[in-house]
Amino acid sequence: MSQRPPITFIGTFPDLTGITQLRAGDTLAGLVNHADFSPNSLMFADSGGTVSSVVLPDNTVLGNTGTGPTSLTMATLAPLVAQELSVDDLFTVSGLNDGDTVVYSAEDSSWVNLPNSLGTLIDVNDAVPNAGDFLVYSGVSWEPQAGAPVDGQIYGRQNGAWVRVPISDGSGGTLDHSALGNLLVDTHTQYHNDARGDARYYQQAVINGLLAGKAALNHQHVLADITDRGALAAKSTVAEADIENSAVALAKIKTAFSTEGQLIRSTGPLNPPQWATIPTGISLSVSGTSSGVKNYFVATTDWRITGWYLVGTAAGTTATLDVIKASMTVPTALQTIVGTEPPQLLNAQLASDTNLNTWSDLDVAVGDVIGISVTSTNAASELLTLSLVGYQL
Repeated sequence: MSQRPPITFIGTFPDLTGITQLRAGDTLAGLVNHADFSPNSLMFADSGGTVSSVVLPDNTVLGNTGTGPTSLTMATLAPLVAQELSVDDLFTVSGLNDGDTVVYSAEDSSWVNLPNSLGTLIDVNDAVPNAGDFLVYSGVSWEPQAGAPVDGQIYGRQNGAWVRVPISDGSGGTLDHSALGNLLVDTHTQYHNDARGDARYYQQAVINGLLAGKAALNHQHVLADITDRGALAAKSTVAEADIENSAVALAKIKTAFSTEGQLIRSTGPLNPPQWATIPTGISLSVSGTSSGVKNYFVATTDWRITGWYLVGTAAGTTATLDVIKASMTVPTALQTIVGTEPPQLLNAQLASDTNLNTWSDLDVAVGDVIGISVTSTNAASELLTLSLVGYQL
């Protein structure tokens, strides 16, 4: 059987309104069955003439973005439309200026232009601000304050209101101090003035009165200035023979400053007293044949230990002693004061040390008890005598 053009029924079965026959140029290359289409689909021929279909889901439109017909979602369509349209296309509002706002007017049922100026804002007081006015929000509306300032003025807060405060003379120069207000009002009680100074400090007149009749810091007296000078008034100089010892009840002696440990002592009946140390010390003898605490001494004056001397009764003696000290009690072996320099004889009969670099607690007070202990000995000397020397305090 030869191929014939397909017959097409027009309409919906059984209401077919017509029958037609496709020509060779209109052929669909064979019949298209309805089963070939998905729900919500459209049939189309692409740019190459190939028959195809596209499904349109809910909330999509058919469009061509350059790759052929396809379904487009609203999310895809919106930016494409925005690229092609201007504000005037959307709102049909003309005469827009930089900074204007387009708002929808329910009264006019259209989009209108709202220029951004203070006069058009609903929370600005009806009073029209002047150029340079300062707007302050009252809690209800913005209201002009103080009026327009002039050159050299700033706004400041005073007594609950904003005021204009001058900072120059208006011509760019420095404002004169006399142009300021309330110059005589004493609002700074922490600042000094004459009244506060007079209440706090002695005034010069009072000080001058207190110093009147007082001698200068550096001054001299002549013999005539001494009111009870007696027979000395006729003498320009006073010799030692002019003064009887029995007539001197109190003498003030000027000497050089002393060093630590020195006391004033007389060096002879015709010489003035001088600073000098007064030596002192103690000597204790102990048995040299055995170890242990051998002797004690109680101090009856304050003095300082500066050295020691140790002597035995025989040559070739080797012995080491310890010195212990306590206040008002008998010392124990733990209360040693000799450090690393104990009194000792090393195969000798006599030794000494006057430096005592490692000794401690060298000051002896009244009532201190000093003990002498033998820590080791070769028993060569039957008797060991230790002398502690120093000076009075």
